[in-house]
Amino acid sequence: GWSQRAGTDQQARVRLGAVPLLAGDTADIPLILSAPETSKIASVVETISLPKKLVSFTKAVVGLAGEQSQAEIKTKTTDGGGSPELSTLEITITSKGPMKPGVLAYLKFKVSPDARKGTITLKLLESKGTTESGGPVQIANGKDGAIGVFDTTEEMPIIGCFFFSH
Repeated sequence: GWSQRAGTDQQARVRLGAVPLLAGDTADIPLILSAPETSKIASVVETISLPKKLVSFTKAVVGLAGEQSQAEIKTKTTDGGGSPELSTLEITITSKGPMKPGVLAYLKFKVSPDARKGTITLKLLESKGTTESGGPVQIANGKDGAIGVFDTTEEMPIIGCFFFSH
């Protein structure tokens, strides 16, 4: 029956957003937590791999859910991920109480001016979490982040843009 399957939706999940931009711009990728009301997640550690020639991580800024949770963010970038092309970004978000679902942080990435048109994937390698008492929480990997690189602003997808709605 559906009641057994409903249990899987109660799992906490972290996903990364997707943004369109031009090469050379800075992408703000939201890191989004979806979790049941009952979850008592007090920290989240996300490991992301990125193609270091195309994007470089600049900083993380607390999002609305992060602010409401009084979250602090620490980041660490290392080379590797099994390939010289990749670097690994580890984001640790900790809060004083249970985290609110929503945008915990915006991850800012500088996109190389040499980036070609196409999609740059920010691969979610691992999601870990702990409760307020320090016990582990299962957090599923949601969607990978994506940066859509376009040659000109005309090519960028316009989502409900004011200028085209008249």
